[in-house]
Amino acid sequence: LSRFPPLPKPPSQMDPASLPPIMLGWANLRGAHLPFARFDNAFLGGAYLERTYLVSASLADAYLMGAHFDGAELSDADLGHTLSEGASFVEANLEGAYLVDAFLVHADLSGANLARANLEGAFLRGAKLTNAIITGAKLRGIIADRTTIWPDGFSVRDAEAAGVIFDDDQ
Repeated sequence: LSRFPPLPKPPSQMDPASLPPIMLGWANLRGAHLPFARFDNAFLGGAYLERTYLVSASLADAYLMGAHFDGAELSDADLGHTLSEGASFVEANLEGAYLVDAFLVHADLSGANLARANLEGAFLRGAKLTNAIITGAKLRGIIADRTTIWPDGFSVRDAEAAGVIFDDDQ
């Protein structure tokens, strides 16, 4: 038996860091129930995740460019350091989500619940937050510009007071 290579470990015993990235570009995961799922470093560009249940899921460092999360349940999810340019989170629940340094340029967050979300250092140039809920959200260090659309009643002055940096030169 010694001349045969050892059997691979079962998935439950594998180190997640050793697994190759998940490639689900343009996949249809609409309405899937995936709490605590791990999509770290995954490619989900253009994927359809509308009404998907991703509570406490981890999508850290994932490629989400053009992905559709409309109406998705992403409370307490980790979307830190994601590349989410042009992604749609219309009416998604991102309450308590971790979005530190997320690249949300031209993302649509209209009607999204971002209460208690951590958006520190996120890039929101050209992002749309019409009717979004941002109560208790951490906004310090967000990079925005004059094309960023804030929720009604939240002015540029309010954004600056919360620590948002306006950079219209980029």
